[in-house]
Amino acid sequence: MLTVAHLPPSQLTMSEIYAPVQDFPRIPDNLTIPQFLLDVNHPTRPQPPSVGTPWLIDDTSGRTFGKEELRARTHGLANSLWTKYNIRDGDVGLIFSRNHCDYPVAIWAVHRIGGVISGANPDFTVDELAYQLEATKATFMFVYSDAQAVGTAVAAARRVNIPLRRVVLFGTASELSPKSATVDELARQGLLSRETFLERRLAPGEGKTKLAFLSFIVLGMDKVSAVSLLQKTAWIHVLSYCSWL
Repeated sequence: MLTVAHLPPSQLTMSEIYAPVQDFPRIPDNLTIPQFLLDVNHPTRPQPPSVGTPWLIDDTSGRTFGKEELRARTHGLANSLWTKYNIRDGDVGLIFSRNHCDYPVAIWAVHRIGGVISGANPDFTVDELAYQLEATKATFMFVYSDAQAVGTAVAAARRVNIPLRRVVLFGTASELSPKSATVDELARQGLLSRETFLERRLAPGEGKTKLAFLSFIVLGMDKVSAVSLLQKTAWIHVLSYCSWL
C-alpha cells in the first residue's frame, strides 16, 4: 500500500523561467478559478476573433462549447450539487476520467461552491483509486462513463462507503451504476430549478490560502505525495502564459 507524505508547494523544486515583461499584470487574490476564468475580464485576456468563438470542441461529435454555455452548465451543475448532494464549502470531489468537455465544468462547479477537486489517474486499479479516495477524504466522484472506468469506480466507492448515487457520470448513463446521474442531467436540472447554492466569495487575500486541488505526485516506488494547490496558484499560471502572447 502506498503512503502519503503531504508535501507543501514550497518544497517542490522547479525551474525558474524569466520573461521579458517589465510590469507583470495585477494579480487579484480574492477570486476563485471559475470567477477569474468565467466572470471577470482581466487586461491580459486574449480577445476572441469573433463572437461565439468555441472554447472546447468535442472530438467525437464535433460539437462546440462557447464561454456562455460552459458558464451556464457550471452554474446549473453547482446548483444541483448543492441541492441533491449537499456539497458544501471544503468538501472534496474526485475526478476519475479521461478528457471530456464536461471535465472543466465539474471542476468549476465544485469551486463555485468552495469545494476541492482531486484528479485521479484514469488507469488506476480499484486499490489505487480507493486509496486516493480515502487519502483525500473525497465524498463524491465524477467518472468517465465507459464500462471499465465505471466498474472500477463502483468497486472503489463501495470499499470506502461512498453511496453510488454520489458517483456522477460524464457522458451517458451506465447499467453498472443505475443510481448515478450524469453531469449533463444535473446541469440541465440545475438551470431549470430555483437557485439555492451559495457561491463562495473569497475575502481579500484569501486566494493565497484557499485550497483548490489535491494532486498526487510519485516520490518513489512505494511513496506518493499529496500536493495542495491553491486557488491563486492555478490561475496565476494562466496570467504567466498570457503575458507571453
